[in-house]
Amino acid sequence: MIAPRRSRRIVRWVIPLCIAFGCAAPEIELPSAHDPALAQKPLSRADCIRLASESAPTTTAWAARIAAAQAALARTQTLPNPTLLLEWEDLGLDNGPTPVPATKTRSVFLPLVQLLAMPWRIDAAEFDLAAEAAAVEADRLKMAARVAHDYDAVVAARERVALFRELRTLAEYQRRAVDRFVAVGEMARLAADQAAAEVDDAAAEQAAAEVEERVLAIEFAYALGFERPVDLTLTDALISDLAPEPAALEDLLDAAAHSRPEIAAATARYRATLERARLADLRIELLPTIGVGERRQGTSESQVASIEIGIPIFDRGQNAITETSAAVLAAAADLRAVAHAVSAEVASAREKTLATTSLLHEHAAPLADRRRALSTATERLFINGEAPFDDLIAVRRDEVKARVNRLAVIVAIASARVDLDAAVGRLNE
Repeated sequence: MIAPRRSRRIVRWVIPLCIAFGCAAPEIELPSAHDPALAQKPLSRADCIRLASESAPTTTAWAARIAAAQAALARTQTLPNPTLLLEWEDLGLDNGPTPVPATKTRSVFLPLVQLLAMPWRIDAAEFDLAAEAAAVEADRLKMAARVAHDYDAVVAARERVALFRELRTLAEYQRRAVDRFVAVGEMARLAADQAAAEVDDAAAEQAAAEVEERVLAIEFAYALGFERPVDLTLTDALISDLAPEPAALEDLLDAAAHSRPEIAAATARYRATLERARLADLRIELLPTIGVGERRQGTSESQVASIEIGIPIFDRGQNAITETSAAVLAAAADLRAVAHAVSAEVASAREKTLATTSLLHEHAAPLADRRRALSTATERLFINGEAPFDDLIAVRRDEVKARVNRLAVIVAIASARVDLDAAVGRLNE
């Protein structure tokens, strides 16, 4: 065993030699982060997904995974290296009365198992590459879904800030009016104190909403690939009135079965495992290693050949067959589990989309419209002296709160639609 200090000295010598002879791995420099100028133009949801997918760490990591799988495939497509054996016999060290000329033998060996196993290993590596490509696409889909959710979260946070600003404006209007009523003796001083408290409460809610919006916007900018906070102008609404109603469940399940990259990846992994199991069933590990060469002793030359065969006494390959069979069973179970999970995601997201859309059209939107109509009618009555000031403020506040509730339902619909698109595998379209 080499002493620790001595091993460190060896490493200090070996590393410079490797660098000098070009055997050290080159340093990798990632591309720089996004130019802040990209944030100066209005961004749609699709623009943000593109920016996130093109950010340096993300694209480099995906490219590295594909490159590794391609290198593994290229390695299986390369013919195995032969082995060179050099032997020397009768070196004349015995000092006998009649020295025997030294015998030199040069042989090249090639294991047949590596050569004949290439077709199955190539097929397995091709499926591995397909599985990795599909897995990268699955990560791309998940990333797109996260960006879409974050995009909607920022849009919703800005709309909430606007609504809470309306509530604060309404509270300040109420306080000014109450102050006038108190000044002329139509209201008690306590009413002014209560109105001031309403202003403080509304200001606190607005401040909290503004903080939430700023934090979400900063996190979203970093998620897109910017290295510093930038001001983002987002153009897309949370939901579109032109969005079609979700298709029938069976149609969505059929589309997901053909589009979801997770299913494609699991299928490719299963087929790769199956190719390795077929190779194990052939028992080609028992094939010999053959060698050919020449032998020289003095001035005489001859050709030599050899065969090296493993004797299956203790290990007859049955354990390898059992192991690959278990791997095939596990891969098949994983494929079934992935398909089952995709089906559950599609069904759940579709039901959530239908339920939240129904909640908007049957409850939240009609209630907001009714509150708006009631506010308009009460204001008309107040102007005519037929409704008290407290009723006017109450119905106005209820109208804004109804719009806050409607916004919450719209956010839920947007989230459900993103989940449904991702579940079907069409979010990147």
